Amino acid sequence: MPATEPRKATATPPAFEEVRVSPLRNTVLLDYLAKRGIPSGIAARECVEVHYRTRGKWYFGIGFRNRKGGMEIRNPYFKGSTSPKDISHVRHSTDKNERSTVLVFEGFMDYLSYLALKQATCTGRWTCWKVTGMSAVSWTTMVRGGKRRRRSGGGAGA
Repeated sequence: MPATEPRKATATPPAFEEVRVSPLRNTVLLDYLAKRGIPSGIAARECVEVHYRTRGKWYFGIGFRNRKGGMEIRNPYFKGSTSPKDISHVRHSTDKNERSTVLVFEGFMDYLSYLALKQATCTGRWTCWKVTGMSAVSWTTMVRGGKRRRRSGGGAGA
């Protein structure tokens, strides 16, 4: 069998070209987050608006930076990331010496949902939210014959 020449590597163009980052203000993106239960104040504080070109077309999405400068990008039709891929660290304590709890999230949308649940002290006349670690527990007061019932929800797979 004759020896074959090794293939020459062809350069693949970057998936994201001309990435432009600005404060999150796009109403389409904020409406998308609102439908997912994320208040605009939380979104604007934690995320950025990203406009980028790929294969000659312009797109935009919600960006969440990682510790190496890459970003997770999300919109109603796309979920992806720019290089370099890495984890994100977020510190919410102002005191660097304070011991704090570590929370781990699969993605930034889970993180934003956690912040939204944590912020909501009461979502109406009957339902209040208490966030414990990674799961949300809904305490619903049902006035039926003077009895109070507790219903739980949230957590993984819920």
